[in-house]
Amino acid sequence: MAYESDRAIYMTSAATAQAAAAILANPAAVPRLLLAKTIADMMTMLVSNPGGMSKASEEWNGSDAGDADLGAVEQGIRDLKAKAREYKGWEGDACEFFIDKMDILLDELEKMKSYRNSSSQTLAQAAAIYHHGAQFVAAVAALMSGLAAASLVPITKAASNLTIAVVLRSVGKTVLRIFRMKLKVLAAAGVILAGVNGYQLTQAQLLPGLKALPDKTPDFKRAGPEGFPMGQPKVLSV
Repeated sequence: MAYESDRAIYMTSAATAQAAAAILANPAAVPRLLLAKTIADMMTMLVSNPGGMSKASEEWNGSDAGDADLGAVEQGIRDLKAKAREYKGWEGDACEFFIDKMDILLDELEKMKSYRNSSSQTLAQAAAIYHHGAQFVAAVAALMSGLAAASLVPITKAASNLTIAVVLRSVGKTVLRIFRMKLKVLAAAGVILAGVNGYQLTQAQLLPGLKALPDKTPDFKRAGPEGFPMGQPKVLSV
């Protein structure tokens, strides 16, 4: 579903509502029509970017933007773990410690995949909600424009003020409900995304002492010569 035009719809609708409110709220002798300004202000605060949310949702699950393919990483770790068990010249506490850490890393990768999926789904759902919200605010803006036009007709102006006020009260309640829903969606999405961000910041502590070395191929070596043929350490290549 294409959401690219939704942000423009939000902004255009908010501007239209503000213009209509300026007409409906004048003269101030009809204070009930000041509700139009409140509605227009809430519509301005509803402006969102569903297209950006949808794109971010896709990027969470894609690897084209530079993120590692977690499935490939997981398989690589499993292959390395199998090599460590099969290698005859590397055993003992160091080998078991390495394998234990690989098991921990696999568990953490599984959690990371779950968090990434949750983040993607959260953004996709938020985008869908705000996409329908764009259609709603466009309809409200059109309605307010019609009410503003009706209020300018001298013959019907006096009789229409009451009708306009009734309609605005009804619209105002609906817009308020939508506005509150937006706050709930933002709060829920914020909690989930903040949790994911915090989780990723802890990944550096997963393997104590492990640091990334750009352009370096990692080699795993035994700390001492014990257990190696001819007393010479051997290298387990990745």
